[in-house]
Amino acid sequence: MPRSLDLPLRNGPVTVVIPEFGLTAFTSRHGPQFEMAKTVADYQKVGFVHSGSGRLVRAGEERPLLRGSVVRIAPGTPHFFADGPKPMVLSMICFESSYFDDSDVAKAAWARLREILPADAAGQIPFERDQVRVADIFEPLIFEVGGRRELRDAAVLGHAVELLVLLCRGLTVSAAGPSGPKGRRFAESVDWLDDHYTRNVSIHTLAEIAGVSYRSYTAAFRDHFGMTVTQYVTKCRIDFAKSRLLQTGDIPGTAFEAGFNDLSHFYRKFRDSCGMTPKRFIRSRSDNGPRESERGSNGSVLSEA
Repeated sequence: MPRSLDLPLRNGPVTVVIPEFGLTAFTSRHGPQFEMAKTVADYQKVGFVHSGSGRLVRAGEERPLLRGSVVRIAPGTPHFFADGPKPMVLSMICFESSYFDDSDVAKAAWARLREILPADAAGQIPFERDQVRVADIFEPLIFEVGGRRELRDAAVLGHAVELLVLLCRGLTVSAAGPSGPKGRRFAESVDWLDDHYTRNVSIHTLAEIAGVSYRSYTAAFRDHFGMTVTQYVTKCRIDFAKSRLLQTGDIPGTAFEAGFNDLSHFYRKFRDSCGMTPKRFIRSRSDNGPRESERGSNGSVLSEA
């Protein structure tokens, strides 16, 4: 059971004090008598609903909230939270507007979330596994915020950026497949596949996630993507390998990382997809000639495989 469900019940909102380093985080488990007066904050707020239901009320408008909902509240916005029949468990980060400005990657993640989720709006993370990932990151984030360990500020920033990334990915997950409940489960299976294609993938597992038979799943997948599951996995692995080859120049290591356990099989699939061997691919994209991994022990350039 999530530790957030063991928290003491609250009848009122958490008092927020932004620390010197610019961000704080907390989880609030609302009790049956929870009440929150309309409030205006001078900092950014991003919240996630672990469980329960309720609504965000602002300027006469109400945004319904349920498990997996994400809210972003801009500074200066009068608002309050109200619970539904089952009170909410709500996690929140509160931070200065300039908190993410000193890091380009952090700034980009914050900009992307603002693009996805308008100010004073609510979005929904549809898949349970993405909801769990978001929920799980709050515990180490809150621990670091309250701690005094070495490089605490860096750890807080790292967890906060990871949270932004998980929110962005969860809110923009592909809605692949047919409409309706079965289509949603099909989309969840594709989302799972996109996170696991470098591992041994079982079509039976995908069919189970989608809630259909093996045969129905393979037919639906082929109809939607125009290729088999195996062809899709191979394409994802080759795309991954192309990126890693240019980053490392390590052909055997890249083959393993991409999910190919046999080097000759990797060479064959890479050549089928790219029309050239991995070594020639590296050379074709390099402006500086062969990399160290392409040289023999005596420093000579290795011949084309």
